[in-house]
Amino acid sequence: MMSKSFESVKALELKINTIFSGKTSDKVLNFYFSRFKLPQEVVSQYLKAKTARNYDTKLEKLDRQLLPSYVFISIIRYLGLILVISIFSKKQKGIKKSFSLLVDDIQHHGEVTRWKKLESKFGPENTVFISRSTSVNSGSKNLILRQVLRGYDRRFIFKNMVKFFSFDIIFLAWYSFKLKINLVNLHLFFINDYLYYRSLFSLCSAKYMIQDRNLGRTNALKNYLFKDSGGVVSSCIQKNIVQHNGFALFYDIDLFFSYGFKTADDIISLGGRVNRTIPVGSFAMENSSLESKRVIKERYEIDIIYIGINAITSTRTDWSGYYASITWLARLAKASNNLKIVIKHHPSWIPDQREFEIIKDTGVEYLDKKLDSYEAASNSEVVMTYGSSMGYELIGNG
Repeated sequence: MMSKSFESVKALELKINTIFSGKTSDKVLNFYFSRFKLPQEVVSQYLKAKTARNYDTKLEKLDRQLLPSYVFISIIRYLGLILVISIFSKKQKGIKKSFSLLVDDIQHHGEVTRWKKLESKFGPENTVFISRSTSVNSGSKNLILRQVLRGYDRRFIFKNMVKFFSFDIIFLAWYSFKLKINLVNLHLFFINDYLYYRSLFSLCSAKYMIQDRNLGRTNALKNYLFKDSGGVVSSCIQKNIVQHNGFALFYDIDLFFSYGFKTADDIISLGGRVNRTIPVGSFAMENSSLESKRVIKERYEIDIIYIGINAITSTRTDWSGYYASITWLARLAKASNNLKIVIKHHPSWIPDQREFEIIKDTGVEYLDKKLDSYEAASNSEVVMTYGSSMGYELIGNG
């Protein structure tokens, strides 16, 4: 029996598939083939995924920026984007480097540490880490900084400048009204991703690519350009629960290292391209700190630990259920003032005033968000969560 949430996102998949089917959409896909030499199935998967990401679960409709009426606003944004990337573009220099393993989208130093075991298998000299952040400082021999909007291939950009500013915009604007979806807005994502990964893979290539990011960060365009540069297999480690919203649709990856055996069932049913699923459990939990465990054991005796989520980072989702669970936790704390109840957020958590007000004067405490969540949970009698994947991951740890 399908859940209501699955039925809803399945209906969204059908709606998006309908938009990108037929003779009119074929002309759009042919445009991308003739302009960028990209297979139709790659562009189709990419545009469908970007359309789905712009679905507002709370309002149960596509974002208004995908309406044809927003085409002219999107054209202005597009022209601004082309100007910015042109200003910050660079002439590609040096000899292209080849590696065995490319670890993409490193966002902080702790992530590099997680990959040390795998790096040792391939060899430090055969492994390259790609980061978009200047704050990442790695002890690895090969760390390449590739910032968004900066360092794109200047020669390619200037060679295509006339088409960027004329034919491309006219064509996409015209077919936006024919397909009744703002293709110019979708093209904003496309052109940035295309120039970013085209420039990256022209400087370095690898046989294997892996990322420790949410599945929503998988990318049909990125995977194609990776293989076009000489890559063999792209892969992704599961980091989050597969959601029943727009972010559940049209994933694209060769190997998916999942939590369990059935994780990919929904992914395939919702238009995802996954060549093979390999259940490995939790990569993050495997790399949790034992030192952190010793520190917590000495300082805390936790009865109930609540693993929180970043509810205020998305205004597109109804988080009333999350705050209801925090309210329930506060009531429990008041009724049982002898229990040690703590909330542990991930390091990326942004302070939430609404949450503060709910637990004020209840006895519920916050655990330092910098401490290891897995080790904190292992030193607690009861672990609770509203939406963190740790609820599943910790089952594997007993």
